Amino acid sequence: MRPSLRRVDSYSMELPNRPGEAYRILQALDEAGVKLVFFTAYPNGPGTALVDLVVDDPARLYAALETRHLPPVRRTPALMISGSERLGGAAEVLGKLAEARINVHAASGTAQGGAYGMVLWIQPAEFEAAAKALEA
Repeated sequence: MRPSLRRVDSYSMELPNRPGEAYRILQALDEAGVKLVFFTAYPNGPGTALVDLVVDDPARLYAALETRHLPPVRRTPALMISGSERLGGAAEVLGKLAEARINVHAASGTAQGGAYGMVLWIQPAEFEAAAKALEA
């Protein structure tokens, strides 16, 4: 089965890197009815962390940010790929981009329940070429 490709917007938020911050954000989004499609968090520098979110309703996200006084987000286009779990599935995706000489800025993925999923962040200047390479 061919992997599915979905163009999404990823929303990055900078937070203090301390216990409970990601929980505070996710809890506020949950209470506001924001459905997460993808979430990752990682250190960003001394005392800070980044949270990256893909949501099903960006308008609801922005409303939650405003009404709950959450940190601002930076919107970045990303590619979300999913397919049947098999050896080499993620490597195949990254290989297509390598063949097209497109650099992946960042990637995150998982495999479970017979399927795999990846989110790829590509520099804006190469985004359309990356999508085209993966759609071929």
